[in-house]
Amino acid sequence: MPVIMNATAMGAGFAAGLYAGVWKDTSEIEALVKLKGHVDANLERKKVFDEKYQQWSKMMKYLLD
Repeated sequence: MPVIMNATAMGAGFAAGLYAGVWKDTSEIEALVKLKGHVDANLERKKVFDEKYQQWSKMMKYLLD
């Protein structure tokens, strides 16, 4: 897990830097990113989310048709 949780702008900057030649490849960027841990996938939560998303999606389709 990166130390900076909202890394969207930083990622865009890294991509622009790669394109502009600031870094030769992603390994140079990886050396800059500090990690403070990792996130373990919770498959049970994903299963519940997927089920709820399917229900929501069906309801939206019903309401919009």
